[in-house]
Amino acid sequence: MFQSDLRLLPLCDTQRWRGLNGDDLVKLYDDTVTVLLDRQVPVCTVTCHRRPSDGWFDDECRHAKRRHLGPLSDRQSPAVQTWRTERRQLYFALVRRKRAHFWTERIDADQQQPRRLWQSFDQLLGRGRVPPTDIEASVLHDFFDAKVAGVWSATTGADPACFTAAPVGCKHRLFTTITPVQLK
Repeated sequence: MFQSDLRLLPLCDTQRWRGLNGDDLVKLYDDTVTVLLDRQVPVCTVTCHRRPSDGWFDDECRHAKRRHLGPLSDRQSPAVQTWRTERRQLYFALVRRKRAHFWTERIDADQQQPRRLWQSFDQLLGRGRVPPTDIEASVLHDFFDAKVAGVWSATTGADPACFTAAPVGCKHRLFTTITPVQLK
């Protein structure tokens, strides 16, 4: 189809380009290719949403993902389904291993810098910077007033809080004492 369409266009007619100079030949070529491509492969607009890739998702993961997805078919034999299931499990194991290794190295590298360490934790937990909102102070104040009023109304008839003192000498074995010198 491509060849038959090309033969019908002026570029393949020697009578049309015999007396043309170099610039005119280039223009004829460009115009012919444009017409041919518009006919064979019409222009369409595609929207691609890019999202930042994770730092641990490298070329090995991309290659494994392509293999994991593979050709999809509705009719698959049990052997093919088993093979795909095993391949999927291998892909997910690779992704988990890469993610764990990346974050372990990152946290180890940031141990001596508390600010960067907290930033790493925030990123690891998916807590990025919250986009600023255009909330007026009065709206925010009304929200908190309503929240406090709701708590008061929900606990109005409740019994007063009851606390018991810990026995003398009771210690929590999992906590250790920290001095200000250790925090630096």
